[in-house]
Amino acid sequence: MTPPAPGKDTTAALTQAATSAIGREDWPAAERALRGLLTRFPGDASLAYNLGLALKRQGQATAALDSFEAALARDPRHGKAMFERAACLMDLGRLTQARAAFRAYILSHGDDADAWLNAGRLALRLGEPEAARRDLEQAVTLASTPAAALALAEAELETGAVAQGYNRALAVMAQAPGLRPAALKILTQGPRGRIPLSAGALAQASRPAAR
Repeated sequence: MTPPAPGKDTTAALTQAATSAIGREDWPAAERALRGLLTRFPGDASLAYNLGLALKRQGQATAALDSFEAALARDPRHGKAMFERAACLMDLGRLTQARAAFRAYILSHGDDADAWLNAGRLALRLGEPEAARRDLEQAVTLASTPAAALALAEAELETGAVAQGYNRALAVMAQAPGLRPAALKILTQGPRGRIPLSAGALAQASRPAAR
């Protein structure tokens, strides 16, 4: 069968196919439809951004990064593309670039707790605990999640605020059972050496929360 010539009908069909594929999380089909749309609208930043998401969902971080950067080349203020570009850099292990990208995103999206959390975690991995603590304090201020609190506890321990970090980590262990292994690792295996845990406090924090 001869394919239809490019036109309004083909564009409408591709748009419907992309929307349907994204809705049912069929990322290869979404990728095909979005690539087809980009041949018709090569300057559309949102299409490039959505293609990046489809590639990311397929585990293609490098290709996704290229698409997010293409979206930003079309629209440098595309906030979602900025965030996802930074996340891709983090996934690819390009930590210094990822931290810089999150910090650039934060300049215009300072109320995004996830961005502050990611920036703080990256600072910890880069050996910058003071900067990490500042970022993570902001993350906790914006959204006091157990994950953010635990990351802040690690930064506090690394900056010498041992009692504060110790108590915060114990609180996370009591409130979020799924984070107990991570909290124990922070408390017992941090680069500053073994934190002198009280056996009683540790046992208490490790018990399942009362229902």
